[in-house]
Amino acid sequence: MATFHTHACLSFKKNILIMKAIITLLFIVIFPVLAFSQNPPEENTNKEKSEQKEELEGKENDSDQKNSKEEIYGNEDAEEKSSEPKTFTLDADDAVLEEKVITEEAEPVEVVNEISETSHNTHHRYNDEIQTLGGKNSHHGGFGAVSFRVSEFNNKDIIMVGFRGGWIINRALAIGFEGHGIIPTAEFEAIDPGVPLRSRFVGGYGGMFLEPIIFSNKVVHVTFPIAGGAGWLGYVVDWEQHNNYYPNELIDEDIFWYVEPGAALELNVARNFRINMGASYRFTRDVALINTSSSAFEAWNYFLTLKFGGF
Repeated sequence: MATFHTHACLSFKKNILIMKAIITLLFIVIFPVLAFSQNPPEENTNKEKSEQKEELEGKENDSDQKNSKEEIYGNEDAEEKSSEPKTFTLDADDAVLEEKVITEEAEPVEVVNEISETSHNTHHRYNDEIQTLGGKNSHHGGFGAVSFRVSEFNNKDIIMVGFRGGWIINRALAIGFEGHGIIPTAEFEAIDPGVPLRSRFVGGYGGMFLEPIIFSNKVVHVTFPIAGGAGWLGYVVDWEQHNNYYPNELIDEDIFWYVEPGAALELNVARNFRINMGASYRFTRDVALINTSSSAFEAWNYFLTLKFGGF
């Protein structure tokens, strides 16, 4: 009985020692593991942090490269899309514009051809039309003038004062009318043998004129007037010797025709004022006056003309 009790006590103590050893072993093994898992070594932590940082930087670089590629390819796609012709399709009742957009590059050629054909037709039509001095592209002007002339009649000097008025076409040709009157300064003694009195020469003439103008816009240029018409000439008793012997004062008279070509220099003084100086020769026909040659009025004229108007 005593031996059994002693053996039981030894067995119990042995079991307690084994349990203490197991518990101690558990603390020795498990606690460091738990502590290590909660607080890992600093070197490992720094290494892991650096690895994590590099991993994050790698991801950021990949993301930036991806975004840049997307921007590049996106711009290229946008350019390709912008360069592509846009097509629009309307409703079934309207015209389809797709073909029009596709053939857009060929349209200018067709337009040029149409314009060329139109201009050709227009030019052909204008060539067929009657061209006139007053065409749509012509320039028109006009003037009025006072003219002073020195000439000769029956070996006597005479002075004339006149007017001119004309229409200027394209600054190249003037068409108008003129008239000149003789100042009765020329005196003749006893032109009529039956009337022993001094007489004076009177008269005038006028008609239509054409005047080509060369370089009208130049300060000094030339003109070539030519005039033609009719006139009246006569002798009257000098009023200083008038008496009852010739109550009508008219001794003789006649009507004649004339042509008068000439040349002149013209000076542009202002936009609306020009001075014309030149000479002309007067050819006459049918002059028949008492004791006077039929060519007595054929002579040179030296003139000064003051022109006012729009040139």
